[in-house]
Amino acid sequence: MNLSQESQISLELKQIGVKQLLQEKILILLRELNFENLKITDIPLYRLKNENQIIYRTSILKKIPELNQKIKTDSFKIFEPIKVKIKITGEIDLEISDRSLSFWLQKLLEISRTWEKKSKEELNQFTADIFTIQYAHARCCALLRLGEEERIIRLKQGEFTLVEPLKISWLLLKESTEKKLINQLIAMVDALNNSEDPNWIAQGNNLSIAMLEFYSSCRIWGEVIQKNSQLSQARLGLISLVQTLLFCLIQEQLRVSAITEL
Repeated sequence: MNLSQESQISLELKQIGVKQLLQEKILILLRELNFENLKITDIPLYRLKNENQIIYRTSILKKIPELNQKIKTDSFKIFEPIKVKIKITGEIDLEISDRSLSFWLQKLLEISRTWEKKSKEELNQFTADIFTIQYAHARCCALLRLGEEERIIRLKQGEFTLVEPLKISWLLLKESTEKKLINQLIAMVDALNNSEDPNWIAQGNNLSIAMLEFYSSCRIWGEVIQKNSQLSQARLGLISLVQTLLFCLIQEQLRVSAITEL
């Protein structure tokens, strides 16, 4: 990947950050209500700490008190199928539904298919402080190779990009460790839009640990393939997304060459 490709990857990831997408929807709603002079950075929004649900909270009604008179029950149709709840305190909770999450995961998979993912020799080599991240990345690569050998998935030639199946049954992912891993994927993409420089090693460690916990508790092979091959594909799809984000993190943010085997 050259520098222009790296910039394009970061740009595309930023555009599908869940926080970014929600702020854009809030901004559209405000403009429909004739609040024209606001920017996306004016929209207060943060994510609640919850491993099983993905909920963002905004205090926009407190920031713009006039909104309380203008907002109506049907004003929030723009957010469907996201669940909207106005709290007594005046804050608004936006809960990402399973259906919305499925769309988001598929979009992330689709844009990742357009990227060229090859290690660059000119980058720094392996460093001890990111061992967990490199280990998780190499583990993802090994699992994706095995998935192709078992003919559950197909990868782009010479890379670890998942090209088949075209669509993944993401709604099959219901286990707690699957939800936790998806949470970390969202956190990683959201971090790219952070106005402050994120702690990328901490972000990478969180995603890596969640991936390793997921793999230790969620089976992919054997009986799962025989009884529910779509579940095996969905779990490998999740691993593919982790591999993609870890690869981008290692090479673009940490400026280290990503290893594919240990």
